[in-house]
Amino acid sequence: MHGIFSEGDAKAFQNRCLIREDKFERLLSSLPFKFVSLDDAIAGRGEALTVDDATNAAYHAARLARQHGHAVTVFVNPYFVRSQRPYFFLELNTLLDRTSNSSIHFDGITFPLNLRSERRAFRMYVKDAFCMLDSIEEIDSVISDIGAGLAWISTDRN
Repeated sequence: MHGIFSEGDAKAFQNRCLIREDKFERLLSSLPFKFVSLDDAIAGRGEALTVDDATNAAYHAARLARQHGHAVTVFVNPYFVRSQRPYFFLELNTLLDRTSNSSIHFDGITFPLNLRSERRAFRMYVKDAFCMLDSIEEIDSVISDIGAGLAWISTDRN
């Protein structure tokens, strides 16, 4: 899992891969077992709960799991911790949630953005494009270009 959220639209891109806090708490309290450490799970002594991306949503999910007596492993990408930058796709998700543009021209293609499915298709295209880039700086530049193309640029960027 990637974390939990307590407010907002479950269909928002920023809440993508997250579970509502109340649903996660019900799940944790209703399980007939407790999650075990990753080492124990690898050794065949139970199931592990892992949380990715080291976001506030991940922190809250891990804290809630621990409050219910479950072990939890959080995977951290040290680049984003060290640089104090959000994960690139969190930025892209926020841009897609906040834009009122009906389309964006990217990589020589005009992508419609009116429907959620169109925004999701654009996000998938960008993700594939990132795989072809050679550096974090190139990815950062693409995110900046997308922000400009969507007429919303974060003031929090370094």
